[in-house]
Amino acid sequence: MSTTEFEDPHLLADFLALETPEGYRAELVAGEIVLSPPQDGGHEAVIGRVLRQVFRADREFDYGGNKGLVVPGGRYVPDGTFTERGAMQGQLPLPAPFGFALDTADLFG
Repeated sequence: MSTTEFEDPHLLADFLALETPEGYRAELVAGEIVLSPPQDGGHEAVIGRVLRQVFRADREFDYGGNKGLVVPGGRYVPDGTFTERGAMQGQLPLPAPFGFALDTADLFG
């Protein structure tokens, strides 16, 4: 796994070794480790609506619900990532963007 120039190697090692509480997710954002609690049912209902709309319009996408990405500014685990079909096969847990089509965070901020 490659690092980006802004990451402290000690912080990255701590991040990768972190054991998060059940249901929580960890992200490395702008040089800080951020823990996010589990989402509520309303949040999951919105994700379901997005999935239905996308797959109704174009079934040639794959969807990853917890696929982390390394992008400029940090290492994120978005609520959902759509990729070209088959692009997730063989990818590391936190790869650089690959076959990237849509991150659901783009829709809801």
